[in-house]
Amino acid sequence: MKRRLNILSSAISDLTAPALAHITSDELMNIAKERMDANDHSRALHIYDVVLSRRKAQEYYAEIYFRKGEIHYRTEHFIDAIECFQLAVNLDHTGAMLALAAMYRWCEDGKKPRYSKAIALYETAIRLGNTQAIFELGTLHFNGEGCPVNLDIAISLFTQAESLGIEYADKLLIEAKNSLFKQTEGDIAGEILTPSSTASARKLGFFETPQTEKKLPACNAAKSVIRDDSSTISTHSKLNSNASAFVPKKGP
Repeated sequence: MKRRLNILSSAISDLTAPALAHITSDELMNIAKERMDANDHSRALHIYDVVLSRRKAQEYYAEIYFRKGEIHYRTEHFIDAIECFQLAVNLDHTGAMLALAAMYRWCEDGKKPRYSKAIALYETAIRLGNTQAIFELGTLHFNGEGCPVNLDIAISLFTQAESLGIEYADKLLIEAKNSLFKQTEGDIAGEILTPSSTASARKLGFFETPQTEKKLPACNAAKSVIRDDSSTISTHSKLNSNASAFVPKKGP
């Protein structure tokens, strides 16, 4: 065991092919993640490329492309980030789908918003089982990004997301319900709420006081840009492609 630890320690400082040849792909993935967490991006990228060069390590390819995209995003190489995320998307990595969709929404590459691509990515991620994508798609319909505002769809998606414990879903569900009520039963056109309509609205959960502003960022803030599931890392030892959720910052 001690000898193995010495080999791994040596590999961190010596990135030559002979030093890494005796390290398993799984160990290299963990070492590279440690380098990422230490902001040693050049070493992390080098280690990921070593794993990519191993034909028997294909199970790691999607995660590597996602992590490389994350590194490029952190260092503001947005074109490279998009390229890496797309490679991971091609391998059905749903975390990369969320990352790429967010970058398309916030125009990180300097282009105009590409909402149709973001919507398609969210819908694909949902089909592959990513629950965070349900919430993200709801925010598009709630805010009218790339589509007309549709509070019915937003409420449906936020309801699903809330039942799955997605952060902020409960708050935006209240906002969406309140907005829908104001459209259909409110006093915007000078109408006065009747006791029956007010009671009905309260029963449905309208008029609750939300604890957040109407338009929250579409992607949750988090300590890490990677989320986990039962077999992955949050603060971070091993990764899973179907549970990660990357959180780019919102552009200006």
